Amino acid sequence: MNIIHDYSNLMVEQTKPSALATNMNKVKKLISALNEAEFLKFISNLSISNNNKKKLLTQICKKTGLEEYQYIFWTVVDFRNSDLFIKVLEQFVIDAANKLEQKNITIYTAFELKTSTVNKIVKKVSSYINKKVNYKVVVDKELIGGFIIKGDDFNIDKSINNNIENMFKGMVGGDNV
Repeated sequence: MNIIHDYSNLMVEQTKPSALATNMNKVKKLISALNEAEFLKFISNLSISNNNKKKLLTQICKKTGLEEYQYIFWTVVDFRNSDLFIKVLEQFVIDAANKLEQKNITIYTAFELKTSTVNKIVKKVSSYINKKVNYKVVVDKELIGGFIIKGDDFNIDKSINNNIENMFKGMVGGDNV
């Protein structure tokens, strides 16, 4: 179902990258606690007001430290999708795990690259760091040629600028140009 992914994606995008693993574990515990039949009956019972459901969800968010998702949880209830609540949480765990396996990089180039060239670079980087890669390409007019790849915890500089600088360093005994 698309709506399950939509809610899950909202949760993932709303989460700070540094908190994603922690929140994923909190949601796993929450799923275990909520998978009881009584909760499911309560949350999907149409005769219980949405305000009462929201009060319960607010308490759950506070007790589990997941306050940042409170409004998303409320939206699930407001749009009469209460029966999907656990499925949204389960999908969040999957989506969060997938996002944690990915690395964001920026590829700086002197000029626009062909898609096939970008794909080759991304494939090499992905293989090198052993993670899936999300990337963006930025044209940097300061570069003469080549490219620089920057990740959160690494840089790969294959630019002509860097080659020239290294050549001069070797010629003048290590001084910067």
